[in-house]
Amino acid sequence: MTDSLNKYLVTSDNSAGGLNFYFLSEGKSNVIKVVNYGFVINMRGEDIYNFGFGDFDLSTGRLIDSVVTENGDAIKVFNTVLSTVPLFFERYPNDKLIVKGSDSRAGFENDCRATCSKKCVPGHCKKANQRIRIYRNYMDKHLESLKT
Repeated sequence: MTDSLNKYLVTSDNSAGGLNFYFLSEGKSNVIKVVNYGFVINMRGEDIYNFGFGDFDLSTGRLIDSVVTENGDAIKVFNTVLSTVPLFFERYPNDKLIVKGSDSRAGFENDCRATCSKKCVPGHCKKANQRIRIYRNYMDKHLESLKT
């Protein structure tokens, strides 16, 4: 993987219905991050998992995928998150993975409009699907190294 040394050390656990990878993002605040591969459904004999990523809330044990940490370590975080994809497929080689950003959900645009300063027109929120675009662009740049 590109910048293979520029990633955090991950720990993993198999939870009921999925696989989690944890790491500590270090910067102005230390934040526990979690990459969650959660089982969604078995469709025609194939298990389908959802890819989730965000901050880990110690008090609730839940993933918060709408936070922007701004620790100054975005490249290291992306490298770390992407480094878990091959680990997922090592454990679940025949399964499928879906990815959807928290800003892709129904109702995001209305929620965003309440506090956004971008003055978007209805039906065209500049922040909608922004996370998935960032993930896709990063994956496109690093796809070859991810395959190895």
